[in-house]
Amino acid sequence: MATLNTTSQLDNQPGIASTATDAHSTPADIPSIVSVSSEKPPASVLTGSVSQPQPPKPFQPQSVSDFLDRDFPPKEPLIEGILNRRDLISLTGRRRNGKTTLLHNLAVAGALVREDFLGFKIPRSFRTVSFYLEDDGGEMQEKIRRMMKGAKTDRFHLYTRTDFMDWRIPINVKDPRFKQRVDEACTAHKPDLIVFDNLGMLVSANYNDAKEIQELMHFAYGLAQKFNAAVLIAAHPRKGSRVDKIGGGGITLVDDSEKFFEETMGSSHFVNSTGSLWGIERTGDHTDLLLGTQRYNGTQTFTVVEKNDDEWFERVSDLKNAERTVINTPARKKAWDLLPPDRAFSYVEARELVKSAMKSSSTFSQWWRELVRLQLVKEAGEKNRYTKIKLPSEEEKEKAKARKQNSGGARK
Repeated sequence: MATLNTTSQLDNQPGIASTATDAHSTPADIPSIVSVSSEKPPASVLTGSVSQPQPPKPFQPQSVSDFLDRDFPPKEPLIEGILNRRDLISLTGRRRNGKTTLLHNLAVAGALVREDFLGFKIPRSFRTVSFYLEDDGGEMQEKIRRMMKGAKTDRFHLYTRTDFMDWRIPINVKDPRFKQRVDEACTAHKPDLIVFDNLGMLVSANYNDAKEIQELMHFAYGLAQKFNAAVLIAAHPRKGSRVDKIGGGGITLVDDSEKFFEETMGSSHFVNSTGSLWGIERTGDHTDLLLGTQRYNGTQTFTVVEKNDDEWFERVSDLKNAERTVINTPARKKAWDLLPPDRAFSYVEARELVKSAMKSSSTFSQWWRELVRLQLVKEAGEKNRYTKIKLPSEEEKEKAKARKQNSGGARK
């Protein structure tokens, strides 16, 4: 599991340290419903209100040259390879499969500046505001305490259904009071990531009302643009769907991720409106996790994880699961076999060796990054040279499976 960076002061918070820089902090002259720090944000962050739109700009004809001359904020990564500013993300998973734990991990990892998140580099700290609209606050307190181990930070703000009940504000994206309070919380914190858990609460269970989903996505898009932040919305698969039939001919995340996402609650408009599709599914003694930025650059990656005693998801043996996660298609299997097993090679040489199996340079580049992240190819002593590891044979896998079954029988 990754550890905290401990090389420099971080926002003058005791117990927290980092080499990274904070993306935002909050001006003292803005009324706040949460604790804030003192540095001023970019002026664009504080302009207007998502719940109370500003007057429209007058129409101006726009040629393609005009468009290309416009300044747009960069697509800055919060976590390299999986999460960028202004991404709209859906996270699909059955109840009790680990969605909320994953959301906690994500926010705390950015707040405490862990070096990586499941092997994906965190280049700098990022701020999260989360709206947990379903789970019990007391249960979440215990989990987050175990994750943070006494650390202090103001980079992670969160609100629960109890807070909205205390404010006498209905949880519904069509209610102006709800949108106003979300806007106030975001203005106070200036988040880089905004999380809603979950879709059903936001639309009052009107999952199949395309107009209500459109209102939600318009609100999410407005938040993303105003705060230059990623927006993540968690959702369940439909009850009784093929995703619910694990072990009985149902759809699984690893075997058919596209159909898995099609079973998300809500009209297809919800999934189609989110450019990044994340999925989580517990199968037996491990959890499959898919993280992607499909619309931005067409990439997605599988990771197999288990939860430790401190409520953190950790990657399990990448060697054991390689054929399920990264050597999992005919093209990838052929490309893997074309890499030399008994000598070192460079990235450029590897690209040439596998061209017959993987013609696209971008596809190869994405696959190569996964091989390196999962340590299926490792640096060989000399700079920019790599060797591939030896995967277990079918016979070795059968023997390991038999040992595990025998061990389980003995314990019983």
